[in-house]
Amino acid sequence: MIIGTLAGMISVLGFHFLLPKLKQYRLHDTCAVNNLHGIPGLVAGVTGIIVASIGNRSGSLTSLTDACCGGGKSRNNSTQSAYQATARGLTLGMAVVGGLITGWHLPEEDIKDNSNMFGADIGRTALEQKTFHRLRMIFGLLLSSSIILSDDYSENLSVNTGETATFICDLPEKYSNKKADFYGPTGRLLVAKTDEDITSGDRTRFILEHTYAWTWSLILSDVSDDDAGEYTCRISSSSDHQTLTIIKRFNLTVLTPPKIIDIIIESNNNEILKENEQIILKCLARGIPQPKIIWQLPGKTFQLNKRNDGNIIAYENKLLIKNLSRTTPVDYQCIADNGIPPRDTRTKRLFPSISPEMTIQSSIQSSHIILNCTITARPLNSAKWKRNRFEINTIKRKQINDYTVELILLLDINTNIFGMYECEAENQFKVSKAFINIDESILFNRTTTLLPKYHRTSSSSSSYAQIELLLNQTSICTYNFYFILLINIILVNYSHGFYNRR
Repeated sequence: MIIGTLAGMISVLGFHFLLPKLKQYRLHDTCAVNNLHGIPGLVAGVTGIIVASIGNRSGSLTSLTDACCGGGKSRNNSTQSAYQATARGLTLGMAVVGGLITGWHLPEEDIKDNSNMFGADIGRTALEQKTFHRLRMIFGLLLSSSIILSDDYSENLSVNTGETATFICDLPEKYSNKKADFYGPTGRLLVAKTDEDITSGDRTRFILEHTYAWTWSLILSDVSDDDAGEYTCRISSSSDHQTLTIIKRFNLTVLTPPKIIDIIIESNNNEILKENEQIILKCLARGIPQPKIIWQLPGKTFQLNKRNDGNIIAYENKLLIKNLSRTTPVDYQCIADNGIPPRDTRTKRLFPSISPEMTIQSSIQSSHIILNCTITARPLNSAKWKRNRFEINTIKRKQINDYTVELILLLDINTNIFGMYECEAENQFKVSKAFINIDESILFNRTTTLLPKYHRTSSSSSSYAQIELLLNQTSICTYNFYFILLINIILVNYSHGFYNRR
């Protein structure tokens, strides 16, 4: 346990403090193999040497020593520790020599400004496969022995849009004197000979290079989405060039920035948004890798799977609005991000539909009557004033906000304006109307600054009973006026006669 604890401490310290130093000297420690595997092995080996150098029966029970320490090579403790030290030195020497050969053989472009060599990032697997294959080629040539390889193995490549992809094909020794050809995802031969290129428009797209005697490379510049797929490196394995052997397959993945396709609305009314209903916004985006969706309001970001304000919940690529009302925010922004710049954003505006609601207010100013009809509706297909069922064109329209409008009607006080006035508003949900009657009683109320207010919130069509009610109310006011006037005249005449008798 002491040895394991010590090795673990050294490994963790090396991973956090030594590994960053390796980058400065361009040393490769993929996935911290040396720190997390090599250092513990080295500590265990050194400990074994120390233990072997201790006396045969030091600190051990007699029965244990007799059972475990008998037999063997009959070496004394010094000889055994020397053997173990030699083995440890040989292991370190092989690691150093192998690292030097690897560093010498890797081309400069493979390690220049390539931060992926220092961790398990994109491209590490492809680089290790390439390095391993080349090392086997080198040792095979040095030992003058045949290289036993599968004639077909695959490599995964990931490249950002607009960058350059390089396909490296190392031929086995038995094919080292042959020419390699590269075929695209559609099975088409891409390049026929070295330095020949295939053009797409005005751009050079594919270039074939013969780097070493056994190495052929295909360089694909300005990679686009359409270039993704499987590429193959093949050679002619017969004298008539009719038989093709696939040496290597390349699976090219093109990393593309996010793109929002659309923001759709899921509701119970075929995307017709009604007030006080529940709706779901769904942001559809594509990209490689698949983008993550973030929802935002101006100055506010929604956290996933949390009830942000009691009414709005964001989950996955959806946004749930439990109660859509005229006071709910209008703009909702979808942000798609997959780590490949730039991010994509799109805004969806929500306007709940409102059935027409209206109020009529009338007032007298100088010699004019002002009728004001306030309408609340979304959308508002038509709004008009009518007199005795005929539309009036001389009105003033005032927009209060995106769902409220005022229709103002100015009338000169004379006998020609008497009649039933009707304010009408219509949208696809219904038609609403409100009425006000103006007759000769207005002449006796010119000192009044405000006439009664008539309010109507919903109606499908005008009703004769409702119109009659308004007329009756006006008539009752007129009769009350004449009754009061008659009583006043009687009282004045009676008072005049009383004083005369006095």
